[in-house]
Amino acid sequence: MNPYLKMNDYVRSNPIKGFVKSKNSFSYLPWSVALHYLKVVFPEARLVKESFGAYTSTETVVPYMKDTDGNAWVKCTIAWGDFVTSEIYPVTNYNNQAIKNPTSKDVDNAHQRCMAKCIAMFCGLGLELWHNEELPFDLSDEEEGDVSAGSDSSEQKAEGEAASGQTEKNRDVFTTSERSDAAQTPKKIEPPLTLQQRIDLAPDIKALTELWRREELRLSSEQKKLFTTRRRELEK
Repeated sequence: MNPYLKMNDYVRSNPIKGFVKSKNSFSYLPWSVALHYLKVVFPEARLVKESFGAYTSTETVVPYMKDTDGNAWVKCTIAWGDFVTSEIYPVTNYNNQAIKNPTSKDVDNAHQRCMAKCIAMFCGLGLELWHNEELPFDLSDEEEGDVSAGSDSSEQKAEGEAASGQTEKNRDVFTTSERSDAAQTPKKIEPPLTLQQRIDLAPDIKALTELWRREELRLSSEQKKLFTTRRRELEK
């Protein structure tokens, strides 16, 4: 069974909402919670924190690697049957800035974050929480081999609205037409709206993400690409 489907079945009856934390305006799932879910749903899964060749004259193996600029990275791998997922994560400080000469504590923290990221990529657990960088509908980027990031900061929201010609009036239309308890359907858009219309009317990435979550299980690959196209328009 696909890891995403297996974890999705479990999360439906055991939602992660109550475990989600916030820090510096970002939402995240603690690594201990992610590990607990992994062990419950995939008890046979093997999790490995990778080690690398020495970067000092002592010739000792270290639990991190360095790029050509001297920034440190860690790597984590999860294997379950024929499914294997590996992820890397930069060693950062409290401001999410890369560290060139990390302490053991810095590396340990990066490994825990990398593990949570690897679990998210392996089975989808909390994937949409990753700093709003990898939105859940960003599937065509993976197919094209291009990884792009997005956020719903107020600055980018304003830029997205300006680029797409959306106004506060359009924002109200989108919200009202999507609510099941709406008292009145806006006159300018006759119901029912097609999926394409609802995607085009999304005023910002947050609204687009909410629409994705409602429709995700029913979407075809072509419909998923419509979300990615709209997201790119909002990011301009």
